[in-house]
Amino acid sequence: ALPIFVFIDELDRCRPDTILDTLEAIKLFLFEGKVAFVIGADERHISYAVKSKFKDIEGIQIDIGKEYLEKLIQYPIRIPQLNADEVEIYIACLLLQSELEENDFQRVLSRIIDKKKEDFEKFKIDSVCKSFSETECIHEKIVESLSIANQLAFVLSNGLHGNPRQCKRFLNSMYMRLQMASYKRKQLDRK
Repeated sequence: ALPIFVFIDELDRCRPDTILDTLEAIKLFLFEGKVAFVIGADERHISYAVKSKFKDIEGIQIDIGKEYLEKLIQYPIRIPQLNADEVEIYIACLLLQSELEENDFQRVLSRIIDKKKEDFEKFKIDSVCKSFSETECIHEKIVESLSIANQLAFVLSNGLHGNPRQCKRFLNSMYMRLQMASYKRKQLDRK
């Protein structure tokens, strides 16, 4: 029999009772052999749901939520927060995606990937800009997007703790404000 993989994403966005019901259902399949579950969730929310169910048990000096998860989750993978360089790359890619045509963005993205493969540890996003000729029509958009990403990276990586979702929300807010200003016939400089 082929193995079965079940992916469950954003379990932490469910109500505590739904989280627990899902975990209990998962436990039914764990001893079937060739069934694996991949759960994407903030373990703090899962732990809270477990604690809320067992809050009436007196005398427990252990972290019941943590213990429950350790018994259920065999291979935890914790995603670290992005550092300033990683935030800069992420923001630059989001800006470039919104500024460039799809085929141009894919060209830039391919260069980013290739340059990163050359030297993963020393890669800097501004090296991508140098790989496009100044005569190319996209060069100016690349320069501007990388400049903005550079200005925002340190502030957002510290202020938002390297959270990609919050970085994207910040950029969405920035674009909304630019559109609102444009509607009012005001021109804002993104820089």
